[in-house]
Amino acid sequence: MSMRENSSTSIRSALRDLLRCGDFFICASERQRDFWLGSLLEAGRINPHTWDADNSLRKLIDVVPFGVSDLPPPIRHPQARARISPHLDERAIVLLWAGGIYNWFDPLSLIRSVARVHSEFPNIRLVFMSTTHPNQGVPERMWMPARARQLADQLGVLDTVVIFNDTWVPYEDRGDWLAAADCGVSTHFDHAETRYAFRTRFLDYFWARLPIICSDGDVLAELVRQRHLGWVVAPEDESGLVEAIRTFAQRGKEYETMRIRVGEVAAKMTWSHVTQPLRAYCDDLMLAADRPRTDSRLSHSERATHPIRAAAGLTLRGTQVIRREGLVAAVREAQRWWEVRRARKRKR
Repeated sequence: MSMRENSSTSIRSALRDLLRCGDFFICASERQRDFWLGSLLEAGRINPHTWDADNSLRKLIDVVPFGVSDLPPPIRHPQARARISPHLDERAIVLLWAGGIYNWFDPLSLIRSVARVHSEFPNIRLVFMSTTHPNQGVPERMWMPARARQLADQLGVLDTVVIFNDTWVPYEDRGDWLAAADCGVSTHFDHAETRYAFRTRFLDYFWARLPIICSDGDVLAELVRQRHLGWVVAPEDESGLVEAIRTFAQRGKEYETMRIRVGEVAAKMTWSHVTQPLRAYCDDLMLAADRPRTDSRLSHSERATHPIRAAAGLTLRGTQVIRREGLVAAVREAQRWWEVRRARKRKR
């Protein structure tokens, strides 16, 4: 059995365990919720008990997406553009690709489109925030960054019009990169991943009030289209991208109006807003209705420490790590858990 087959088997096994033992599930969108409702049905978790408790099934699974801070993006270095590249002066029109370049994304159509628009708008720039993975332990399976760089070189726009950052931007510095941009971009292939994706890089664009140029197919692209937050084109549609970039580069009166609309959307996607279903559940913690227990409501002491459930969770986590990374990795994770637990006890 190949490594990928082993990994797939391990993931499916872990998902089955998690779906069977969870009391409350969260996901990032209504579309994802439909997907997970099917999975929960297959796992036997949609049954007379959970249905009778709440036939909307919101007590079993609800939508809690990623959010943004209630505060605006922090700017640590006022001269952010100069720090990123000498080719980003104040006249530059900067398209920012916030995040990594993975194989299911399509930076190639975007690079070709920017190269075409550059002859008409010489100040246009495309900046890729990172070409590496933040987790150095992840195997190097992503070939798309190298292809993107090779294409930019072939088109004669590498490091001048199309700029790649070779490191991972520290989380606290990402506000500088967003402040240096005029528009957020995200393009991908017509891929099964797309339909259920919730691309968190879009949230940073919303947070920074950036109009967006993106490929169609995911829920946030639909939001961009519905709320007129930018331009949505079909996957791999270079002509559509060229037209969108050209329209954006002209930046008429619509630009500021669009930024206002993006800000209005961001205000509804702050953590304080999107976590309401999770906070409501935590305020009234209960075991799932199909749990074999007379009183499913947890007491205050049980909310803080529930040894049986904690032990079950640790056992499940340990099994998953052993399957995926081996016994040594499981021991190391157990040691980290124990150190964190001891540190918490000392703070009490």
